Amino acid sequence: MNEEQIRKRILEILSKQEALESLVSKMQGIFFENALRDWNKLLEDQDDFFNKFWRQFNNTYQAVVLGVIAKDLEDILISNQEYFLAEAGSTKAIKAAIEEVTKRMIKAFGFSDTGKVVQGGYISEIQADITVKRAFKGYIIKLDRNTVLTEAQTADLELYIKGDDKTKGIWESYYSQIDRSNSSIFDVYQKADRMIQDEMALELQLDAAMYVGGLIETSRDFCRARNGKIFLRSEIAQWAKLEWSGKPKSGYDPFVDLGGYYCRHHLSYLGNATAMRLDKTLELENNKLYRIK
Repeated sequence: MNEEQIRKRILEILSKQEALESLVSKMQGIFFENALRDWNKLLEDQDDFFNKFWRQFNNTYQAVVLGVIAKDLEDILISNQEYFLAEAGSTKAIKAAIEEVTKRMIKAFGFSDTGKVVQGGYISEIQADITVKRAFKGYIIKLDRNTVLTEAQTADLELYIKGDDKTKGIWESYYSQIDRSNSSIFDVYQKADRMIQDEMALELQLDAAMYVGGLIETSRDFCRARNGKIFLRSEIAQWAKLEWSGKPKSGYDPFVDLGGYYCRHHLSYLGNATAMRLDKTLELENNKLYRIK
């Protein structure tokens, strides 16, 4: 594959992420409208009605968002299958290796072999999470049950739920929260692609990868120094020894975490011929790539 084809695939993933962020923002707006509609009942009955309100919203609107995530993860898996068949070849052994990795990744994402969401898996755990529910209930509990929303209080509620240019809304905060695996739900597409690429590369014994994803104003120096360049696995492993702003304090995996928190970049693994064509400092000896000193 050439650089343009590689970048096009990554841009498609970034586009999915941006669409997901927009969808979550839209969901926040609907949440605010529903809360405003049912405000008096939410104040009066902070148990049964509140729980009913939450279940209905979660099962109706967040379910749509999670359905999009599930479909996008499936698309990323298919994209990687096509990528590696083109880059590594389509022999019977390679097809079998790709299929084996695909099965492992489907399980890791919380799906069954038939594509259904598995209870206790990644997607179902997001829907079962009560972080937003607990936060919103805490907001309501602090208010007097006889509170009548003034214009100022309505504006405060809207800011709390939807956020503004400087503040994340209640759902955006949850979806962008960094977890113990050094990523957020908004990062799931990057993380999924990196995991698949790493697993496929190990299975197919590919040793070189291009650091790709482009640059934006807030790109870290770490990513600026690597964007568009090709690295061997041994070189990537050395990143764990480096320090930079944004690197996780613990549990950093250079093959999955790359530039750290909210990093937009990916590693696209290359066959030996492609790697040497794109990087003239690489040579092949005994079917093993090495860098010319």
